[in-house]
Parts: sequence; C-alpha cells; structure tokens
Amino acid sequence: MSCATPRPLISARVRSPGLEPRLPGSLLSVLTALRYCMPQESRLVILVVEELGYGHWIWSPGLEARDLLAWFRGIDPTAGARGNRLLFMDLIGTFERVKNEDLPAFYDRFKDPAVWSAHIHMPDDSYIRTPQGERVRPWADPEVQDSFWQVRFEELDAICRRVEMAGTLDALGDIFSACPPPPRGYRGELDLHWQQLGTGLGEQLSRGPIHVFSTLDLTHNGLEDDDLVHLASRLQAEELTLADDALTDAGLVPIFALHTLRWLHLPEHSLGPAGIAALLQRPDRRSLVIEVDFSDVSDSDRQALIAKRIWLQQRNSSSS
Repeated sequence: MSCATPRPLISARVRSPGLEPRLPGSLLSVLTALRYCMPQESRLVILVVEELGYGHWIWSPGLEARDLLAWFRGIDPTAGARGNRLLFMDLIGTFERVKNEDLPAFYDRFKDPAVWSAHIHMPDDSYIRTPQGERVRPWADPEVQDSFWQVRFEELDAICRRVEMAGTLDALGDIFSACPPPPRGYRGELDLHWQQLGTGLGEQLSRGPIHVFSTLDLTHNGLEDDDLVHLASRLQAEELTLADDALTDAGLVPIFALHTLRWLHLPEHSLGPAGIAALLQRPDRRSLVIEVDFSDVSDSDRQALIAKRIWLQQRNSSSS
C-alpha cells in the first residue's frame, strides 16, 4: 500500500500544522504509518497513557470517532484482564509502544488539546479526550461511576487513618507506598497533632500520593522551616494548622502563598513584619482567615491585609 503525502496528525477533522518537524524520526515514522497508510475511515490515532503498566501507546482503533466513543462508553471494566482495571489489551485495534527516547515528544503532543488522547487505569479515571474537550468514560451510567468513586474515597480515607497512627516517618512512608493514586476531586483529612514525628515530616508528606487536603493538622511535630518548603512545593489544603517553636515568619512565606488556603491556624505564632510583607504579596484569589497573635501588627497593616481579603483572628476570638 502506498502512503499519501503526510498531512497533520490526529484526525481527519483536526489540523495541527507544524507537527512533523517537532517529532523524533522514530516516533514520526510510527505516527505517519498509522495516520496515513490506513483506509480513510480508520485514520483516527489516539495517544494513550496506561497508568497500571506504565505504558505509552499510539493507538489506532480502526473506528470512526462516533463509533469509537459509543464502543468505549459500553466497556465493562470489571470484565478485563485485571478485574476492575483497564489495560491496553482491553482496547480494540492496533497499538505501537512509544520508545523511551520518544516520550518527551509524546507528552508534548499528549498535552495538546487538539489531539485525541486517552488515559486508561481505573473505571473512575479512565477516559478518551476528544479535540473538542469532551472526556468520554467507560460505563457511562452515573450510578456505576459514583460507586467506583465512593469505594476509592473510602480506601483513601482508611489510609489517612492509618497514617495518623503510624508513629514514625518510616512507617508513614511504608503506608503511603501502598496507597493508590487519588482520583480527581479527592480531599483528605489528616490529623497528626502531637505525633512528634520530627523534622522531615514535610518532605515525607510531599513525597506521598495525597496532596489535596480539606484539613491538615501538623501541630507539635517538631517541624522546621525546611519542612514548610517541602509542604508548599506540592501541598493543596483548605485548612492548615501549624504550631512549632522553630517556625519563623520567613519559613512561613511559602505557606502564606498557597492559594488554596481558606483557614490557617498558627496559635503559637506571633505575626511580624516579614510575615505581613509576605501576606501582602499573596495573589488576590481567595479569602484567607489566619488565627495568629497579631498584637504587634499596626492598624494600617491590618487594613492593608483586609483589602487583600486576609483577616487576622486571635485564638478563641470571633472578630479580627
């Protein structure tokens, strides 16, 4: 079969000018073979990330878009080779594994919203993404999807409870190592107050799989400023409690910058000029209430903070 002159990747309806020069030769050859040397109705090509097998694939399903999406919506994930997980072998059509040296180019294209892409793993986080931005999932029945999400959430909540009883940083790391990746939308609740796990807790938490918390209490764990740097590098929390003698305004700067925070409890901290300056640099995104000793904060500084939607609150006080 002779190949037509190469045209832009991914679907007959998608135009991606300038794609070919950015791709390594081996990856380009695979894409060209799949995209241009097949019958017209079968030229849909999808870039696939397979989470369980750490695989990256170029998938040619051999179906037109409408038929492919209808087929994918009807997949029963529990009937696959790994129970309730999807593998590339559960999908129809042909595949070409992406070589390691081609992964940077693969991910550049995977992130492109104009490209057909897919992620396969659990029923609640597997999808095909169309160039129109739609994410089509297997088992379209909302009740089935909700049941899978509920099970995953309960598993992660149980892991948080185990972490609270870990007792040592090594034990905490062992628990996290067996933790499945949280689905989008999960927010953990973790209470480690008075666990005295010591410096290094921030780094251990940043390495863990759960980074989004509705509440996180790290009171009296012997945290130091370096721990806060690690926490802020990956942490997303709505309510955070910190109370350790070694913490300083300078160390709290990266915490002050967290845009997800709504409540920050610093019951043993006295806010100084460095902290005020850092708070005034906070992006104007969401309001923030800080429980802190602000007896040394001037009225003008308090008004400047209020203008940034930042309210200071004394411990056990209902007004700023």
